[in-house]
Amino acid sequence: GRHSQGWLALANLEESEGRIDDAREVYTEAAIMYERRKVRRSFVKLDDEAREERPSLLPVGSSAKRSGGTRKVVRPSLSGDKWIFMYRSWARMEEHHGTFENADKVYRRATNVFPNNAALVLDRARLHAGAGQIESARILFERACRFVSGEPAAKPYRLYAEFEMSRGDLLAARSILYRGAQALSETRSGSERRSGEDSEPSHLYHTWALAEWHLNNLDRTEVLFDHALRLIDAGQSGSSDRSLVLYSIARFLYGARNECVLAQHCVCLSLKEDLSPGIAAQIWRLWADIATDMGNADLAEKCVDQANRLEQNETEGDTSADLSRLLGLWNMKPGEEGEGTTMASLPMITGPTMQQMLRREPWHHKIVGTSPKSKKTSWYGGVPFPETSGSKIVAKM
Repeated sequence: GRHSQGWLALANLEESEGRIDDAREVYTEAAIMYERRKVRRSFVKLDDEAREERPSLLPVGSSAKRSGGTRKVVRPSLSGDKWIFMYRSWARMEEHHGTFENADKVYRRATNVFPNNAALVLDRARLHAGAGQIESARILFERACRFVSGEPAAKPYRLYAEFEMSRGDLLAARSILYRGAQALSETRSGSERRSGEDSEPSHLYHTWALAEWHLNNLDRTEVLFDHALRLIDAGQSGSSDRSLVLYSIARFLYGARNECVLAQHCVCLSLKEDLSPGIAAQIWRLWADIATDMGNADLAEKCVDQANRLEQNETEGDTSADLSRLLGLWNMKPGEEGEGTTMASLPMITGPTMQQMLRREPWHHKIVGTSPKSKKTSWYGGVPFPETSGSKIVAKM
């Protein structure tokens, strides 16, 4: 009963079958068991002034038991404790099947046990932002940024900036992104990415480039896009990120610089990478627009046709369904394929995308596939591209 993966799998299975109340009971029982194991006595005098500065970390719904000048508290968990995934999954379920209040209670309960975890604070900040709780969302974003001070983590700054950009405050967003870049430069030798580190530094510079593009600082935009590309891992693990950044550079060169030849070159480089679901069709539509401006109607027609086919594949089934079809085709003998079931009919799935699919639990699609968060097809989904007179397509990222 002490293994978080077992409790998490049971709760996810119940949720996948639509038994939300049963899943909630599993999560609650798991949390109570885990928190009871972490309860210890902290010998703090009741009149100790320091007690006010360091509040008791108690499970939600419980009260402090004080006797003889002592109280019971929940010992904060150590970094790497996998029980955090159970709390985050519970909060996600409450977001989709419960209420804002229930989800917020789960996040507060989790932060009692994991008081300095930036990921939990970010999740809660996005919950408040989605519910229109602007001031509390800002406080939580700032708190998450403080938690990663001294560590090479750029995600809190990026998400905070995207939140401000979504509200139209581009100058505040730029200031936040500058702070994030400065924090990175202070914790690395330079700001160059080392092999094996996370890709968030590249994401931060990509968002910063878009902010400058919105502010019409085109020279700085070009420099930041270039820096974002340099920070991506050169191996296969960075392929999907390279595709997105190259696509953004192509959009910039076409829409802001009117450099059709260079934009087309970036499009081709982007298509060579491991594409995330949902981005491929946009790249082909961009190429169609570029080809039209270059007077190549035949190429433009072929690009539009390819984009339509990719969008149809995404509409008919997600990546999980494509994997099932792929495994089925492998087991077929030559000549047994039916109409529309050839290997060529499947979207391109390679490298890290396939590895991620194989790591997922059997019920992953049932839980996440119909949720609003599943609409986000890549790491980047916070800020739209600037509208320019030369651009004919609308970003769906």
